[in-house]
Amino acid sequence: MDELNRRGAARDDAVLQFGLRSFGVTLVIVAPLMVAFAWFNMVHRLGLPLRLDVFIGPILVAVLTSAAVAALNTLHFVRIHSIEQTKLRELNETQIEVIVTLSEVAESRCGETGAHIKRVAEYCRLLAELAGLPAEKVFLITSAAPLHDIGKVGTPDHILLKPGKLTAEEYLVMQEHAEIGYRVLAKSTKPILQTAATIARNHHEKWDGSGYPQRLRGEAIAIEGRIVAVADVFDALGTERVYKKAWTIEQIRAHFSEQAGRHFDPRLVQLFLENFDRFDAIRKQYAA
Repeated sequence: MDELNRRGAARDDAVLQFGLRSFGVTLVIVAPLMVAFAWFNMVHRLGLPLRLDVFIGPILVAVLTSAAVAALNTLHFVRIHSIEQTKLRELNETQIEVIVTLSEVAESRCGETGAHIKRVAEYCRLLAELAGLPAEKVFLITSAAPLHDIGKVGTPDHILLKPGKLTAEEYLVMQEHAEIGYRVLAKSTKPILQTAATIARNHHEKWDGSGYPQRLRGEAIAIEGRIVAVADVFDALGTERVYKKAWTIEQIRAHFSEQAGRHFDPRLVQLFLENFDRFDAIRKQYAA
């Protein structure tokens, strides 16, 4: 909703600026022509005296004509712009609907619900805003975040749903989902899916370089991946799963404090902990 409001405000500003420019350009072009025409007809042909009052009428007509032309141009601009915005909105809504559907397919294999997808997306939105990212970047991360684990469609059930601890060999197979997700999504040229590909590949990397699949370190990890890492782990820790009980709030806060600069971007952890109540409110709002 915030993104739609922002785009609506940008559209209104564009319409206003176009109208003002159209009026200015039209006035500069039309007014001199109207006054010159008036001079030719009223002064030269009719022999009227060269006084200001002779030109007041033509000048007013020129201004009003310019305003009318500008208004017509603006209405045409609004119509075309509105059609383009409607098509763009429909395209974005379709992309997001497909993303949510694909995400639910992947998450259902893990026993997760649509609530997990919504929570992670909302955590990412809030954290990206707190980090000061541009609105368009926030929108892309929020929209793409649900696909962070899409690669798990390629993980065997006996590993994905194993209630106990994974063996070293099984853990290596589990790690492959990051690259699988990236390869599936990276083929697209759409910004949302390109962002989703980056997230799929980066959200298991760790700040100290001990993550996977590329063992990236620090800011070499895409900001999208660093944000989703915080959001996904927060939701995982607070949720009961087949292999663990849900952690308490105190345990979760302690874990993030301990892992700042190790697993997670320390700046993002600081923002997360300083605004912990807001993240916890989202968790409760979208409880399964």
